[in-house]
Amino acid sequence: MPVFEQTYRSFEGGPPLRWRWRFVAAQELRVLAVSRVFKFLVFLGGLHYLFRVLQIVAYDIVAQDPNNPLAPLLRQADMFYISGQTFYDFINFQLSLMFVTLLYAGSGMICNDIRNNLPEIYFSKPLRWYDYLFGKFLALFLVGFSLTAVMALLLILQHALMSPSWKVVGDCLNWAGGSLGYAAAAVVPAALFILLCSSLVNGQNYAAITVIMALIANTALAAMFAETLRYQNWFLFSLPVAVGHVGEKLFRLARPQIALTVPWTWSLLYVAVFSLLCLLWLAFRIRKMEVAT
Repeated sequence: MPVFEQTYRSFEGGPPLRWRWRFVAAQELRVLAVSRVFKFLVFLGGLHYLFRVLQIVAYDIVAQDPNNPLAPLLRQADMFYISGQTFYDFINFQLSLMFVTLLYAGSGMICNDIRNNLPEIYFSKPLRWYDYLFGKFLALFLVGFSLTAVMALLLILQHALMSPSWKVVGDCLNWAGGSLGYAAAAVVPAALFILLCSSLVNGQNYAAITVIMALIANTALAAMFAETLRYQNWFLFSLPVAVGHVGEKLFRLARPQIALTVPWTWSLLYVAVFSLLCLLWLAFRIRKMEVAT
């Protein structure tokens, strides 16, 4: 006698869990947390953060004390002066380390799952393609954002607490907004493009090579057009230049280093369009994976 007569067994489970993407993100962060290479890269970022902590302490305590014999020397040293340029330089240095860390962490996130047939396990659960996509992206975004914006915000908070005044508070609020915007403009396209390359190739090393070669080609083509046509604004189509242009305007630097005459909103628009195209292509690839399983 059959257990279920002439039909399938009825569904007896509970309603689907909310925020299912958090399980994907937690799994990726759990895997990264035990990696020695990942810990070493985060340690390098921490060393730079500690150096900036000492810089702020030296400026806020020593340089501001007129009775300290080292105060005149520190005031003449530009490297100890605290301004928007300080936090821009901090994030600008961290971006290189952030890119390497995201490249290590994200280049195998999707292609390794495909090689190990993990999409069949993921999508056999009450998990949709957008949960999978957002969980992977969130894991990478949190790593990159922690190495850039979070550390910069901690430095800004330290400076505000050690030099309490309304002027410092106003400056710190402007720098905090610039840090969040600059970091987001760099982390979002980097994370999406790395995940896209990971979904297009069969191995982690191939994905990393694809990302690096695409970045080199993008910068080289922008430089070639700028030099050939003798129009510097062609450098706008280099993604690193566009991100740096956005960062300079957000921090309102007195001496910007990127010689673009177009409004910074064009650079922001270019970064947003690039991120959107990566997101749409990545969503198509992951949706195709879900249908195939």
